[in-house]
Amino acid sequence: MKNLLILSIVFFFVGYSLAQKSEVKARKYAEKAVISMQNDKPKKASRQLRKAIKFNKAFIPYYYRLAYAYHMDEEHLKSNEILNYIIDEDKDNEMVYELLGENYIEMDSVDQAFNAYVEGIKKFPNEGVLYEEIGKLEMSKESYFSALEHFENGILMAPNYPGNYYWASKIYLSSTEEVWGLIYGEMFMNIERNTNRTEEISALLFNTLKREIQISKDSTISISICQDQNRVVDENDTIVKPSFGKSIVELNLIKSLVDLDEISLRSIDKMRENFIAHYYKNPSDDYRNHQLFDFHKELITHGHFEAYNYWLFMMGDVEIFKQWENDNKSQWIHFLEWFKENSLNVSDPITFHRLNFQ
Repeated sequence: MKNLLILSIVFFFVGYSLAQKSEVKARKYAEKAVISMQNDKPKKASRQLRKAIKFNKAFIPYYYRLAYAYHMDEEHLKSNEILNYIIDEDKDNEMVYELLGENYIEMDSVDQAFNAYVEGIKKFPNEGVLYEEIGKLEMSKESYFSALEHFENGILMAPNYPGNYYWASKIYLSSTEEVWGLIYGEMFMNIERNTNRTEEISALLFNTLKREIQISKDSTISISICQDQNRVVDENDTIVKPSFGKSIVELNLIKSLVDLDEISLRSIDKMRENFIAHYYKNPSDDYRNHQLFDFHKELITHGHFEAYNYWLFMMGDVEIFKQWENDNKSQWIHFLEWFKENSLNVSDPITFHRLNFQ
């Protein structure tokens, strides 16, 4: 019995040692494959990953990387075979469905791509990238209302994921309801900072305000960022709820523009500070405070709202921004330090999502 126990222990450690060696070999091949993919050599990467899988068949990430290598090499059928194997093994995640959809799109199988994203959302309802992908698919078909529905569902279910704010903002800024493009665009810039998309939205926000706010020579003010009218909210047609965009945002903006004669970086800063004062002076009984405006109030309290506004709209007038930054270096640095540690809270969509303000 003693000899049998010793023999069992020996076999265990021999097996364990061999398994360890196999895992080390697999990892080396996988690391080489990553380098190959970075060097745009997907065929070489797929060979290396097949060897990695040979040495460690149980490690699912190797299969996903192989599927991605096939995708890079435009071997979409092979890629999907691997992805469907991962799904069948119940080892999938949102990236599997994202890549599955991309493969179908490359194969001109749009309906199958749509179904892949839908299945992914059913399984991973809190993964924002899947809402973004299905929304982009609808945009490619010029189904903008459907696209917007998916993007806003993504904001609702994955409020910290920036992509859905980005696309929702762009659609709204091309519509009659630009107020929500302005809100979602600013929120996007707070979540995804300092990227090419951030610069794009910064310019869009500035240009939208400059285009839609008109101040005539006789100081007459015209604002057109919302056409959503007041609506009846009870079955007896007796209770009328004011439009958040038209009756609250536009009305307070008009009040905020008194004594201003142009739309520029400087005047936008002054207008937005005035807006917050008016917004909180007469709070609405029909809506809770919007989270973005609460953040503005916090910025004002800490003395950072001017710097924040110049950051937010800088791409609308880069020369004026640089001039302001050069003249206010200390203020700019202090803002950046504060901004790095203090971000807009988007954890609870009830405090900012459009569906809660209509």
